[in-house]
Amino acid sequence: MIIGYVRARIKPALGWLKLKKLTYAHVASFYQDKLTAGAAPASVHKLHVTLHKALDQAVKWNMIPRNVSEAVKAPSPASRATCRSSAPRAKIVA
Repeated sequence: MIIGYVRARIKPALGWLKLKKLTYAHVASFYQDKLTAGAAPASVHKLHVTLHKALDQAVKWNMIPRNVSEAVKAPSPASRATCRSSAPRAKIVA
């Protein structure tokens, strides 16, 4: 399941880069592009978590010296309470 998520959402944008050439600027641009394209902040945050975990594993395997996603601040997902209270409510007409 996670592999499909990575292949569909992360690899098309960052897959052309060699892992050692990936910079925080690439990651920040990736997040900004997703937000500009209309992705919800929560979706971009999920991308960040996934990418961060993958890069952490690459560091453990000595594939890269450090996790560049640590230098990038991902958007905070809106809380469910905020989403509910800010949504317009429909009035029921009896």
